Amino acid sequence: MNEYCEACECDPCDCHGRYYPSEESKMNYIYIYDERREFYYVPRAPSFCEAKTRSSIFMKHFGDEPLIVSPEAWEVLKEKFKTKYLEG
Repeated sequence: MNEYCEACECDPCDCHGRYYPSEESKMNYIYIYDERREFYYVPRAPSFCEAKTRSSIFMKHFGDEPLIVSPEAWEVLKEKFKTKYLEG
């Protein structure tokens, strides 16, 4: 495990030493749930390590992995649905 990636033991982590997870990002994960399609949508994470952690938390709470969307798609979804927060 390197000093920047507290979430996993990946080597190398794609944050390349530039990403320092904040306490807020480690505790709360924003998502949108589309009841009609039964999908959980999440924005792209700033690092691979955070994405892996978020995915495992979603599996633990919902039994499903979220669908990662581009920043543009996230903005469109936010206009259409309410955002929710999952505490990790």
